[in-house]
Amino acid sequence: MRNSIANASPQSATRQGVGPSGKKLTRVNRFDVYALRIILLGAVLLPVIVVGSLLLQSFASIQASGKVGKTMFTYNGPSTGGVYAASWSPLGDRVASASSNVQIWDALTGAHTVTLNTKGAAATALAWSPDGKYLVTGSSEIAIWDAQSGNQKFVYTTQAQKHNSHGTLHVSALAWSPDHTMIATAYTYLGEAKNAGTQLASWVDIWNATTGKTLFTYRGHKKDVLSIAWSSDSKRIASAGADGVLAVWDATKGSNVIKYATAGKVTSVAWSPDDKFLVSASNSVQIWNVKNANRPVGVLDTHAGKTTLVAWSPDGNFIATANTSVHIWNAGSGNEVFNYTEHTNPISSLSWSPDAKYLASSDNAPTGTTNGPGVIKIWQAS
Repeated sequence: MRNSIANASPQSATRQGVGPSGKKLTRVNRFDVYALRIILLGAVLLPVIVVGSLLLQSFASIQASGKVGKTMFTYNGPSTGGVYAASWSPLGDRVASASSNVQIWDALTGAHTVTLNTKGAAATALAWSPDGKYLVTGSSEIAIWDAQSGNQKFVYTTQAQKHNSHGTLHVSALAWSPDHTMIATAYTYLGEAKNAGTQLASWVDIWNATTGKTLFTYRGHKKDVLSIAWSSDSKRIASAGADGVLAVWDATKGSNVIKYATAGKVTSVAWSPDDKFLVSASNSVQIWNVKNANRPVGVLDTHAGKTTLVAWSPDGNFIATANTSVHIWNAGSGNEVFNYTEHTNPISSLSWSPDAKYLASSDNAPTGTTNGPGVIKIWQAS
């Protein structure tokens, strides 16, 4: 076949414009033939183009909005007020919530509820120990609890409290180190009496989780520290603040400080599981190579106004972001894969299940609104 094609005369009848009857085609006849061919080709291609366009539109819609997360369980908060934090146990079986009290309950049923005695003080932050046996909470005091019995083990006194006997403690974030040994506490201490409302400290205390001894206090932020996160090797901490600073520093000395080129208040930060990247929420959701503080390596196009929370999935594949709804993104491509819109109030916390199949998200009604009490939603995101 190849030889016959190669040996064909270049002066063939077709090349000379001769029709099947052997008569030469006039220019008019040639135009009619070409027009007919174009019409037939268009008739064949038009359905393909239309179907392809519809498929592309459908795909673009999926990329823009993602699949919808499925609600598995709703846990109601207190009858008034909101839920300030919710955290999934590292064992995967329970969730703890912080509101006007602290409760621990079965993640998918709400059964076997344990209520911790915080002496009537609302809790604003909490964190599990890596083995799931203990819980640290922050209210008017910081305490460690046995997560099974609900008994309090001991109370930690911050460095600001030790230096100022009269003041008001507000705990914004707590994080237990992956190696079990330390707890990081981000807090603001406000003065009373003559110094009423004066911000005396916006610090991060690093302390021994067994003895309560303070190991180091980081004082690098000028305003409230809103979010803290340990690296997986327990050597570094990322901290984000209302002063617009996103920093990574040595967890026990505060040295080797790296400040990233963020813009505006930084409300949340999370590490990738391999410690190579950070994701932060400020005026936009930015992904950073930990070694390059000058510019982010990626920005998630949320199309949903300001994002206040970020959480990297334990398997490293996804990033969750939240404002009044939750969005889940492919961490590699930046495409949105899931969204969740079941909250009626601003979302106050995000916590992945250890297997990265579920998310716990809580909401908190703004002061002065009548949107009802806060809730915790457990939903499937895979």
